[in-house]
Amino acid sequence: MITFEEALKRILEAFGPLNPENIEIGGALGRTLAEEIVAERSTPPADTSAMDGYAVRAKDLEKTPHPLKMIGEVPAGSPTGARVKAGTTIRIFTGGIMPGGADTVVIQENTERNGDVVTILKAPATGANVRKAGMDFSKGDVLLKPGTVLNERDIALISAGNKGEIAVYRRPRVVLLATGDELVTPGSKLGAGSVINTNIPMLAALFTTTGAETTSPGILKDDLDAIKSAFEDAAGADIIVTLGGASVGDYDFVRDAFRAAGGTEDFWKIAMKPGKPLMFGDLRGTPVVGLPGNPVSAYVTAFLFLLPALRKLQGQTGTAATSFPARAGGDIPATKDREVFMLGSLKFSDQDATFIATPHPRQDSSRISTLQASGCLIHCPAYSKAALCGDIVKVFPLPTL
Repeated sequence: MITFEEALKRILEAFGPLNPENIEIGGALGRTLAEEIVAERSTPPADTSAMDGYAVRAKDLEKTPHPLKMIGEVPAGSPTGARVKAGTTIRIFTGGIMPGGADTVVIQENTERNGDVVTILKAPATGANVRKAGMDFSKGDVLLKPGTVLNERDIALISAGNKGEIAVYRRPRVVLLATGDELVTPGSKLGAGSVINTNIPMLAALFTTTGAETTSPGILKDDLDAIKSAFEDAAGADIIVTLGGASVGDYDFVRDAFRAAGGTEDFWKIAMKPGKPLMFGDLRGTPVVGLPGNPVSAYVTAFLFLLPALRKLQGQTGTAATSFPARAGGDIPATKDREVFMLGSLKFSDQDATFIATPHPRQDSSRISTLQASGCLIHCPAYSKAALCGDIVKVFPLPTL
């Protein structure tokens, strides 16, 4: 068996960024930038008004009230050729380009208008209510770096820089191969020995959170030739993920089928719990990860190994799962020769501004209800002593929408 850290290192070394593709900015949410975003224009492109009011020369308002003659108006998007001179003003609206000669905007609440005469009741400071050209950013500024996972605020920034099309990394293609004569799809008519296949919908949803596209040929029977053919059909994917069938039982054909299809195994077992029987190898250039069949084991190993791999395929940095210290909300037993990842709840304590991770009392690789109720994995290194309630532990927060 190899350690968790060595397994993660070997898996990540097998992956590199996929080729970029150009997409419209409207479909960029959650995608990963493959280019540096440089502003194609300044924002704002010229001095503009931040308020509805009147563009004036501040030096005309040394004393107030002060009457000025209105000589025009500037709505947003329609600059004027008129110029503000001594004793004059121009009506301006929010976003309007400042007319020549003006350096300040008086908000309309501080004025009185009678025909074309505007009386300034209260004078603001010089430059008030004016957004200077390039105040947000200037043409040529670098707005975002490659590797950025785009959120709605990033999209707003890119759009403001006048970019309608951007280069992002292609979405990874994952093929899920689930094996087992006992497995049936959710909603099926159940027999006495039927086991509902939760792994395919669970992992397809998990991989979607990273932007991956997941397909599956459905449940494969415990048949060497059928599994071998499924491997061969999936060879064009970016990752092939198998579920179950890679242990040492009489009906575990995945490893034999993998080798028969031309695959080369790197490692098989990891000194961790859950997730010991994890296989990793290569099928003619396509990485293959064989996950355990129990749903908790499948989820934990997919979260710790496959999500980082999918992030790396999309050119992201810092791909490993995020962890941070928390206080144990209950006692945690000592470990033996395997690292343990316990399911637990995660809450923030307002009292001392720390996170509290409480292990679930029912830890079992088949308990889907425990997995659903969990917010974190509590990491217990191999040969670690028991931790008491209140001790500091390392946690990996689980993904949420």
